[in-house]
Amino acid sequence: MGEKAATNEVINKLASVALEDATLNVRINACKALGMMGEKVATNQMINKLVSVLEDENKYARASACEVLGMMGEKVATSEAINKLVSTLEDEDWNVREKANEALGRMGGKAATSEVINKLVSALGDENWNMREKAYEALGRIGEKAATSEVINKLASALEDENKDVRANACEALGMMGEKVATNEMLNKLVSALGDEDWVAKANACKALGVMGKKAANIATNEVFRKLLIEVSCNASWSWDAATALNNMLSTPAVISHLDPMIVSDVCFCKYATAILENVSADELISICFSSKNIDWLRVVIFCALCNGAAVTATEEKVVIHSRNKTVELCFPSLKLHHEMIKAFSDQAEQLHLSLEMSS
Repeated sequence: MGEKAATNEVINKLASVALEDATLNVRINACKALGMMGEKVATNQMINKLVSVLEDENKYARASACEVLGMMGEKVATSEAINKLVSTLEDEDWNVREKANEALGRMGGKAATSEVINKLVSALGDENWNMREKAYEALGRIGEKAATSEVINKLASALEDENKDVRANACEALGMMGEKVATNEMLNKLVSALGDEDWVAKANACKALGVMGKKAANIATNEVFRKLLIEVSCNASWSWDAATALNNMLSTPAVISHLDPMIVSDVCFCKYATAILENVSADELISICFSSKNIDWLRVVIFCALCNGAAVTATEEKVVIHSRNKTVELCFPSLKLHHEMIKAFSDQAEQLHLSLEMSS
């Protein structure tokens, strides 16, 4: 029945009678019933009752209370509940510790006190991998507020953990913390994680790089982009995550201009090329080509012009790009580049069986 059963009478009975019943199964089932009723039962009275169950003599009752508090999330994130859950992280039973960990994570930023973060960091060294996994998950849910230098270092180390679930959750946590963790060292660690044998860890590493977006792109080397392109091209379940990462990182001309044009050229002919380069216009690429005077950019220019439906007109002195929203004129920096661009577009037109006319 869930929330439909959450009448005042039912809630009061569960709080005043069932949670204090002498029979263990009654107390556990009362917790489960409250969890199914959701946030509607998250009153101060009920929160206090559930917090008191965290001291129950039975480990299953304590675990159930943690689980219910987690299901109610931020709504029950009072200082008393948070403090009690922090104490519960030292429970003698690993399952209770794990559920407390999970509950704090589901409270998100509201649980981002220094004490909570310190306890979760301590839990990262727990001998039980399940506990380590949930600690990383909790820190990820707390987000940027948990991104202290100590946490970041622990996450970096966790990317090499012996357990695949711990590695996957560490990657996910880094993604949830966003640009704040985008350092050279972390980028290198995440790129290494792209070679993980576990596909979930690979996918989460791709997602983390994507979330770091522009900040990651500004410090990323050509090698980072090459590795992501390999993951796009492998046609696996995480290929789209890698493509999304490239799309987020290749969102400005400033980033693209510092890359090896052959890498961007390879992007043009990968599976998700159109989606990856959707934010890049032909006139921006022509400008990069002219500034660098590097003809290797021409292949990319032609691809983006075709994909964006841009019309490119060349005279002896300038090139005019007509896109959907604007018209841009750029002067040729050299006669050589003029000839090379005309030749490149002529070759492409021939391949597509189109006629190409020169403007005078």
